[in-house]
Amino acid sequence: MCLKIRHGLHIFFYTLFVLLYCDAPHENPLDPLNKNTSLAVIEGLVIGVSVPSRPVPNVTVNWSPGGRFAVTDGNGHFQIANLKPENGLLQFTKPGYLSDSLFIQWNSRKSVTVQKQLNACPVLDSLRIYSEVLYQYPDLQTGKVIIQAGITDTDLDIDSVYVNNPYLDVASPLKYNLDSKMYEQAFKLNDLNVNSIEDVVGYDFDIVVRDRFSHFIHVGKGAVKRVMPEVEFQSPSNYQEVTGAPRLRWKAFRSGFLFTFTIQVYKYEFMPEIIWQKTGIPADSVSYTVDSRLPVNNYFWVIWCVDEFYNQSRSKPASFKVSDNN
Repeated sequence: MCLKIRHGLHIFFYTLFVLLYCDAPHENPLDPLNKNTSLAVIEGLVIGVSVPSRPVPNVTVNWSPGGRFAVTDGNGHFQIANLKPENGLLQFTKPGYLSDSLFIQWNSRKSVTVQKQLNACPVLDSLRIYSEVLYQYPDLQTGKVIIQAGITDTDLDIDSVYVNNPYLDVASPLKYNLDSKMYEQAFKLNDLNVNSIEDVVGYDFDIVVRDRFSHFIHVGKGAVKRVMPEVEFQSPSNYQEVTGAPRLRWKAFRSGFLFTFTIQVYKYEFMPEIIWQKTGIPADSVSYTVDSRLPVNNYFWVIWCVDEFYNQSRSKPASFKVSDNN
């Protein structure tokens, strides 16, 4: 019984103390509203740079000196309390965002409120870096490296995209292709400062994004995996006369990697025009019949070999003549 009475008295006096304290002056030394406190508080809001601005949650906000930190809540707010009012640095970090900082001067204040914008990093969604070789008469070949980068940025502030390769002394912008929605560029041998396309194999090309705030962000890299050898045609060739649905033949092509064939038929004229094409022909094939009737005319055809990394080579052209489209 005594224990219960004593417990009840404790609750009564504690409640009375709280009620009196709420109306009392702020004398708690840890209370930043106490005029005599030596401690201070920083609070603020972190938002993105996109328009309209949105709060950025889960940002780590570090205070130096002191090693104190806070993490922004779902509304982008943070608070770091009970600080000595010494001038210092707020550092803002979050994966997927560019780190940033803000210098704080107290100037005799006990509380500081800040707002900080964080810039989301651009993301490299896809990257193709591959070689293309065209085999020509008599025993010539021309080669180039093609780069295609798919990049997104939630802040929509990409200014330009560059490719760098210090070994090849290449630093060049990529052009945005509205059709493919990719940043692209084709580099010939003289652009790459090499004599042969084989000289670029294995050397990394770095993809760098410049945003409208002049930040340069490295988003990824890739290299040419291989240079494709030539596929040799067999028939028809040398203006051989065929029907409107000719069967195109080539020599068996063996390799230690995955690939498919693509065949193109062109009308033989000053500005050749593709009039028939077939992609994805299996690697063990040695012939294919044109499945669309070709009208009477002169033509030439080529066969491409394309590997799983998009590296490709084109055979020398072979001519033929359709004299009967039946």
